Amino acid sequence: MDRLKGEQVDANLPSRFDYLLIYEYDIAERCKQVGNSALHVKLRATGGTETKTLGPGAQSALRALARSGMKIGRIEDVTSIPSDCTGRKKGRCGGRL
Repeated sequence: MDRLKGEQVDANLPSRFDYLLIYEYDIAERCKQVGNSALHVKLRATGGTETKTLGPGAQSALRALARSGMKIGRIEDVTSIPSDCTGRKKGRCGGRL
């Protein structure tokens, strides 16, 4: 996904995740041209001190890959999880306890 969102779609789409589907179909077409018919997928959320759950576009992106005829091998979650005491950002109002 080396292109910007504006190069693929208009700004007047009803859903903000529609451009992800367009990217997925584009990736599937490129893979078919090269000769790849199967993919291993790595999904990543923000991680760290932010949310560790995947966003709403992840499931629809996988569906788009499957619908376009690609075989999906492994689905791996590669979200970074801190192993130390990294603190969240705190505002002034609720940060003092």
